[in-house]
Amino acid sequence: MLGAAFYMSVRFAIALALLAVVMPGLFRGLTREHWRLGAYVGLSFAAGSILQIVALNEIPASRSSFLTSLAVVFTPLLMVTVERRWPRRVVLAGVALALAGTAILTGIVELGGRFGVRIAGEAATRWQVGDTLTTIAAFLFAVQIIQIDLFSRRMSPAQLTPGMFVATMSFGVVAFAAGVLAMPGSAALPARFALLQDGPFVTLTVVTSLLCTVAAFYLMNKYQPFVTPADAALIYTLEPIFATFWAMWLPGLISPLVGLDYPSEEPGWQLTAGGLLVVIGNVLALWPTTGQRMSSTMSDDERQSC
Repeated sequence: MLGAAFYMSVRFAIALALLAVVMPGLFRGLTREHWRLGAYVGLSFAAGSILQIVALNEIPASRSSFLTSLAVVFTPLLMVTVERRWPRRVVLAGVALALAGTAILTGIVELGGRFGVRIAGEAATRWQVGDTLTTIAAFLFAVQIIQIDLFSRRMSPAQLTPGMFVATMSFGVVAFAAGVLAMPGSAALPARFALLQDGPFVTLTVVTSLLCTVAAFYLMNKYQPFVTPADAALIYTLEPIFATFWAMWLPGLISPLVGLDYPSEEPGWQLTAGGLLVVIGNVLALWPTTGQRMSSTMSDDERQSC
């Protein structure tokens, strides 16, 4: 928890500084409302992110990414509270498929038995704390997707980014401080700050701050409102595919350069079958109705005339 909070604080402090240097115009004219709503988005993301980072101590990156993609299933279910309508049957079918994929992915279901698959004898122990934390994180990321959609109706969505970064950094600082205070006499504080003098740590954190934070979240906040929350979530189903691809070769490439023992992953049948079901379930849950497809093809002038 301390490591996750410290890393998130440093990452978003660097990201905020880079954002101010690269896009100074983004900070001009920001009102209290911009900062407030951006903070709401940041708090949802920060809570989910810190749980996801903690969970990565127990489960591999590929498994984490597929569980995180459950945000795509949570999004239309949460939209029920906004639109006051029950989900369609196809959404419920998609949820069922995604849950089945999660059961295979986490080892609760295994090969064997009369029907080719069966509940694992140690099913209760196959589901780890890391799986629970990542699933909760996925729910919080779904909240974030809906927040961006709702808030972008009141302001330019890109202007949510500074407030989001400040809130995320602040959340990490508070969580880290609370952890240190809860562990009096520990060497946690000196050990964490020593990382700021570690070349590999600083280099990787700067790269992550620039590419995976400044670039990624600015683009997400700016362009996600051009599609519906469901469509945005559908696009995000590509995340576990990319994450699995990176996990198959990137750790083995980078870890020797920074003195870490972190081999690349070798996905087996559980990741392939379970991950495929999760993605299919996500796509099915978000498959647009005829009316939604027609609406998505309308021009801006047609939308305004409507």
